[in-house]
Amino acid sequence: MIKLTKSHHSEDTSKKDNWHDLLPEDFIQEILKFFPIGQSIQHYHEYHNEDAENTVILAYCINKQFIYSMADIRLEDDKFILLDNHENPLSFKDIEHFYLIVPYVEHSQLEYVRTKTHLVDTPINNYSLGNSITLLSPSTELRCEPQLDSTVIRIMTLRDGIYAHNKVVALEPIIEGVEHVDRRVFQRVETDHAVEIAALKSKDFITARLQDFCEKTARVLFDDESFLAPFKLNDALKLMIPGDQNHLEFLLSADIVKLRPRECVICFTGIRKRRRFEDIENVDLLAIKASLLQHVKTRSVH
Repeated sequence: MIKLTKSHHSEDTSKKDNWHDLLPEDFIQEILKFFPIGQSIQHYHEYHNEDAENTVILAYCINKQFIYSMADIRLEDDKFILLDNHENPLSFKDIEHFYLIVPYVEHSQLEYVRTKTHLVDTPINNYSLGNSITLLSPSTELRCEPQLDSTVIRIMTLRDGIYAHNKVVALEPIIEGVEHVDRRVFQRVETDHAVEIAALKSKDFITARLQDFCEKTARVLFDDESFLAPFKLNDALKLMIPGDQNHLEFLLSADIVKLRPRECVICFTGIRKRRRFEDIENVDLLAIKASLLQHVKTRSVH
């Protein structure tokens, strides 16, 4: 079993004594619901919400035990049961430590080196101990976007287990817990716009209806539910918003974040430019929104 050392600030006895007030049962249940293991999410560092990036929740670390699948957890009355330890079920008050494990990603910035008169890549560590990391859930169950603030408590390379030899970050949820932030106010639009959609590597597009567009997500409705039958969550699609003589055509790549028989919610991951998909930028999203707003059936939702 992999062991995780205590938080860098766990020596504070006041925090230890009040741990159960900081992570009550309903808060843990919200984490399980909106930030489950295996969920692709966005996150940003030190409150720089303009720099949100993609990541994934690889595991939970509960009382120093690593859990890699939601199938290994069951809630039963006031018991929090780890299925490989079902004979000794935990109650919520027995949970002393609850951490979220995400991949470590090293960033770099170009820096001019005067002595050598050339540019070099300088590593940037956004996961320094104590740094604040905000996690954004793609859940569309609520109008407001679930947002969780956390603190970096450790960076480590796993020695064994399913992710052995990978460098990961342990994040500790902070006091306030999950906040539901309405990021769609003055930004969301409802429409009924004909679009073309296909699997990412397919050339066979079918017609669908774009129903809702907000930031990097959209809801798409299909006349025939058979198109979505082979797909599952996180599968990649491409969506074309047709243009005309006054408006540009947009070809976007996206991942499925919610799936129903006749509709899906997708999160855009790229835009086709210069014969290839590139990262989608804010100016692209604004251009798409401006184009949609010219459609007779589009209206902004405030």
